[in-house]
Amino acid sequence: MINQLEIRIKELEIELAEAKAMNETAKKEADLEQERLRQQILTILDSLEEVIYVTDMETYQVLYTNAYLKNALGQDVTGKICYQALQGLDSPCDFCTNDIILKLNGQPYHWEYHNPIIKRDYQLIDKTISWLDGRLVRLEVAVDVTKFKQTERALQEQEKWYKAALNTTNDGFWDWDVTTGETKFSDRYYTMLGYEPGDFPSSFASWEKLLHPEDLPIAKQHVEDYFKGQIPEYKVDFRARTKDGGWRWIEARGEVVDRDEAGNILKMMGVHIDITAQKEVVESQRRTIQELSTPIIPIMDGIIVMPLIGSLDSRRAQDTMRTLLKGIREQR
Repeated sequence: MINQLEIRIKELEIELAEAKAMNETAKKEADLEQERLRQQILTILDSLEEVIYVTDMETYQVLYTNAYLKNALGQDVTGKICYQALQGLDSPCDFCTNDIILKLNGQPYHWEYHNPIIKRDYQLIDKTISWLDGRLVRLEVAVDVTKFKQTERALQEQEKWYKAALNTTNDGFWDWDVTTGETKFSDRYYTMLGYEPGDFPSSFASWEKLLHPEDLPIAKQHVEDYFKGQIPEYKVDFRARTKDGGWRWIEARGEVVDRDEAGNILKMMGVHIDITAQKEVVESQRRTIQELSTPIIPIMDGIIVMPLIGSLDSRRAQDTMRTLLKGIREQR
């Protein structure tokens, strides 16, 4: 009986040893799998084109940085104090978000910042998370938007120059989005007709309402012909209504500046030029020539002569008839 008990104890010891070995193997495999996953996560974080780092909210010690930040700084600041390593300061930054994100209870806080040390612009997201040991830490993700900001500032400067150039010229500028009908008008576009900038909406429909009813079909036909390639350029004269109800002669010039891949027209830009004075001079010259070309010459009692030079169109024929009747009345 004792021998059987001893045999059974030996068997149990063997089974226990085997189970312990299996547990140790399983634990090693689990540890290896955990390390593999950790390395995968670190590889992913290091491959991102964003700054990612973690700091202790009480001591401000940097607990983790990804490769992007290390490369940007030229060093690994893990273990150092964040405001010293990242900002070169002796005390926490005035713009530190610790107090803000504590109040947000894990919700992200979005903000922007320009780093004067590395001269880069960032859009940042900060939030509180639990660290490996359970303490509350600050996670910060910063996207480098330096090139975007540089482009934005350049565009803003260009727009300022652009507006200044438009508002100092004597011509009215227009920018027409053909697909939506949305149109931008310069200040001079309004003031040349006596309006204040913004007196009417910037739209294709507003342009149509300004035109003289007799000139609108002609102007729109020019647009269609230009779009179809039937005329080499968009250039047309029309009368536009002024704020006081009068009319000004406008010369419109424009050009297609944008098309899609299929060749469809997307945008057209151009100018309005006030040519009222030129039109008045031309009309005055036309009347003078008309009068000179149709003189009334009395050659004897009851007979007058009207010499005609050149061809007669319908308008000149009407003027000629009026002049002739006036001469008959005056000469009796």
